[in-house]
Amino acid sequence: MNFLPALLLLAQAGGGTYTETQAIDLAMKQSPLLTSRDLRVEEAEALAEVARRWNNPELRISGMRYGTLVDPGLDRRTYPDHPFAETSVGLRWSPPELGQRGTRISEARVRAVTANAEKDQARRDVLAMVRGLHATVVGLDAQIELAKSTVAQRQRLRDLIARRLEQQAATRIEKGIADMDHLDALTDLSELELKRRRAYDSLLMQLGLPADSGAVFVSDGKDTCQPVGDVDPLAERATSANPRARVVEAEIQATEAERSRNWWALIPWPSYVQAEYELGGDAKPGYLSFSLGVPLPLFDWKSADRRAFKAKGKSLIEELHAENRALSDTVRRMAAAQKTEAGLLKRYRESSAIVEQGLAAVKKSIESGDSTNLYQALQLQSRLLSARKAALKAEVECKLKRIEIDRLTGTN
Repeated sequence: MNFLPALLLLAQAGGGTYTETQAIDLAMKQSPLLTSRDLRVEEAEALAEVARRWNNPELRISGMRYGTLVDPGLDRRTYPDHPFAETSVGLRWSPPELGQRGTRISEARVRAVTANAEKDQARRDVLAMVRGLHATVVGLDAQIELAKSTVAQRQRLRDLIARRLEQQAATRIEKGIADMDHLDALTDLSELELKRRRAYDSLLMQLGLPADSGAVFVSDGKDTCQPVGDVDPLAERATSANPRARVVEAEIQATEAERSRNWWALIPWPSYVQAEYELGGDAKPGYLSFSLGVPLPLFDWKSADRRAFKAKGKSLIEELHAENRALSDTVRRMAAAQKTEAGLLKRYRESSAIVEQGLAAVKKSIESGDSTNLYQALQLQSRLLSARKAALKAEVECKLKRIEIDRLTGTN
């Protein structure tokens, strides 16, 4: 079979245009990390069923004597009437200690809750990563287009200064500055293209698309760079949606179950129960017997164990409080940074509008013949491009911080 056509079709199928929502949907289906987390959850739930099982009894056979079972066959003698006389057949069962089964179930629940919490956290991480990479690629595409315009504008300025220098209306210093500005613009463009390539490749990997898929990523038109507003609800949402909280709750319940088990251990309870039947002989009838073993709590009263589990439960609560404080602080700092970026974006946009109005007035004056100062027009154009570049950078940073806030609060 020729696999080349199939590979070509696969590469073509990977192409297309992806908004943020479409990229997220594809990543959720293709992520091996999320698949592994699903399998971990399945494993933990199966082990939770194992924890509920009872022990199987043990079959015990004893008293099968060599002299009555083997020797007659070797010596070619007849077997006695009762070769299995005094042979015992019994069933021995070890019941779980009081509270032991509940402890096993609680520990299995901790594993299941932990697996689900890790799955939830992994989903948040993948979602935030894809959103961040998508926003970065879209933002860098816009910055690259602007950088190309900057390079073209700086080239026009170089040409203008070169002509003015021939007319002795400019200096070599001005020409050197124009050359350096043009070189800086080219360098910025190269750096942006390199950053874009890295982000683009990482995004393709997250989506499971081949490197030569030709996928295009576009904005869905949503404005995600508005200030988050009141921070207190966000901080509360982050702590209430913290996956670690569910794990700690399950761990506290498991600790309490273990502590209760140590109280139950003070009650005499059989470590095994056995029913046994011994086969009879000519002069001795068979009989059924029962036996059991009961540990007695004479020396170990489990007081230190109970103190340890009590302290462990309290430490788990305090650790969760510390994590929630740190999480709340992180959300507040991220919200403040996002608000700063949103403010910068607003000011850059306002400045761009002002410079654009000034540039339009200069161009109108040149077109009407009232002015011939092309150099001033090019300088204003350069300032406008710089303001737009700063605005695009601020917009990407603002979106990335909002995405991080959404990750911390569990917001899709």
